[in-house]
Amino acid sequence: RDPVDRAVSNHKHEVREGHFIGSDLSFEAGLANNPTYVEQGLYATHLKRWLEYFPREQILVLLFEEIADDPGQVAKRLYRFLGIDDSHVSGALHGVSNEGYINRSPQLHEVRRRIRLAVADAGLGKVWEGLARFGLRNLYRRYNRLPSETLVPPVSEHLRQELRLRFDEEIAELEGLIGRSLAGWRVQRAEDGTHDSPPPAVLQSYGSR
Repeated sequence: RDPVDRAVSNHKHEVREGHFIGSDLSFEAGLANNPTYVEQGLYATHLKRWLEYFPREQILVLLFEEIADDPGQVAKRLYRFLGIDDSHVSGALHGVSNEGYINRSPQLHEVRRRIRLAVADAGLGKVWEGLARFGLRNLYRRYNRLPSETLVPPVSEHLRQELRLRFDEEIAELEGLIGRSLAGWRVQRAEDGTHDSPPPAVLQSYGSR
């Protein structure tokens, strides 16, 4: 996935799970607190480590955009890579998962998670699903789920550009490793080959982390 979008999504996940709390839930605050937002987006660096131990033909690289555009074709490609029947159509193929929301109460979210695990361990999964269909799932979501944007403000374009500059060389190297263009992820340059740099204050705040 676009490493900048992945980093922002990572932050929203941390807020949703109650791992990042406080009066300032902005991405900027999360980035200052958690360098893995950037480190996990260094795809070329990580892929090269895998390639030290596994031949290239044993690694399948899929792009988020491809999955979003045509999940059926991507699933077939994955099945063929694994050597299994590519005619299977999963019921979850077009479902929505990992929606962008924040838990109003992380404590209630954790209690629900533990109850669900306990019910599953007791072999009562069908009871849980029955309660969900009865309306308890929708009731819980109405009470405890808020859109991410309610608590996490939008990321400034200046910071997005700073991150794109930081990831640009990694993305260029990744293009060579997987033999595909990732132009949509890269810094957008003018016709003269230049790009707009973010203000020094932004670079100073995050450039050394």
